[in-house]
Amino acid sequence: MAGEESLIADPPAEDTNWYPDEHAELVTKQGWTGSADVLRDYNELQKSASGKVKMPTPESSADEVSAFYDKIGRPVNAEGYELARPELPEGMTYDENFEKAMCGVAYEAGIPKAAMQAIVKAYNEFQVEQYNTVTAELTKTFDEVQNTLKADWKDKYDANLEVARRACKELGGDDFVALLESNKLGNNPVFIKTFHNIGLKILNDTLIQGTQGGGDKKDEWKPQYPDSPELYATDTSPDGEKARLWFTQKGHIYG
Repeated sequence: MAGEESLIADPPAEDTNWYPDEHAELVTKQGWTGSADVLRDYNELQKSASGKVKMPTPESSADEVSAFYDKIGRPVNAEGYELARPELPEGMTYDENFEKAMCGVAYEAGIPKAAMQAIVKAYNEFQVEQYNTVTAELTKTFDEVQNTLKADWKDKYDANLEVARRACKELGGDDFVALLESNKLGNNPVFIKTFHNIGLKILNDTLIQGTQGGGDKKDEWKPQYPDSPELYATDTSPDGEKARLWFTQKGHIYG
């Protein structure tokens, strides 16, 4: 009505005194219009901070450090790394004891599962590559050794190689021979010639000669059929092996 005062209240004046003057620049930058805005942003900041990982310090307890490791992805135990086994080339074996030991070290060091898997994968690939490289080099060396020995021994190559092989077996046993063959550790002409010379001594001293007629007199041992080497080609008895070695020393080549 005319002449009557309006009952509608005017909006409250903006409170410009809710922050000290030294924070005016920050308030303007953040776009805060009142203390409610500050509380709202502080609440959001707290929520965000609660999900962040707190780096341990030298003063952190063992439990705090362990909790940090768990937070960044360490498995629940050393067995939880679930490492993939590589496809190994023939002759290469996987060291399970090494894997188990390294998982224990990784767990204590707090290495995350994904990081450990990546490290081990790269390590295994490197080991396989190294093994293949070394094997290729050994194979190449073996071919060169064969050519060298064949040039030196000519038609006695097979017989002399058999003497060297028998010397390895007599001195080291079947496991030693298998190791040399699988790893090509004997691919060296000096090695082979050395065992050939040892073999000749072994044949003369222990396999070829025997005591006959009593007493200490030693006569040269001969097979029962010294003119028939083919009779002993497949004889696996002790006398059969001695006979083949005897014929081999005489220059006979078994196929």
